[in-house]
Amino acid sequence: GRPSNQVAVYAELLLPSLQATELAAQGESQSPENLSSTPVSTPEVFKINFIFPNGDKYDGDCTRTSSGIFERNGIGIHTTPNGIVYTGSWKDDKMNGFGRLEHFSGAVYEGHFKDNMFHGLGTYTFPNGAKYTGNFNENRVEGEGQYTDIQGLEWCGNFHFTAAPGLRLKLHM
Repeated sequence: GRPSNQVAVYAELLLPSLQATELAAQGESQSPENLSSTPVSTPEVFKINFIFPNGDKYDGDCTRTSSGIFERNGIGIHTTPNGIVYTGSWKDDKMNGFGRLEHFSGAVYEGHFKDNMFHGLGTYTFPNGAKYTGNFNENRVEGEGQYTDIQGLEWCGNFHFTAAPGLRLKLHM
């Protein structure tokens, strides 16, 4: 059959760093079997390359839950067949932390995420080249921000959802 139909899953254990091994060796004498065991508090990280049934791909760090399910945790790249690419930080199987989301329209968001939403400081570049830099609150622009229009003029002010009352042009002397 064609390889594109197959679900490819592989996980390889990341070797503990040399430093951690040295520190463990300095402690009470341990047998080599115990040296490589991971403490229960930190789940071991797997590097995986996973293709979802819908054609989405994930390439990056995962941890396994106590029930044996893999969750995206750490740094990874998620790609959809229609051209959406997220590169960045994952926590609890969601986009959390700093990342970059590229949309097939050409729009790009680079900044902070919370539970798959734009949340915190970020820059959103529109497909036409206009750009907003500022604060986001659960996918909505919120608070102090700066907007650069397609002519390259910079406007700053307070943004709230889709309204931006009292925007003023930043003058470059």
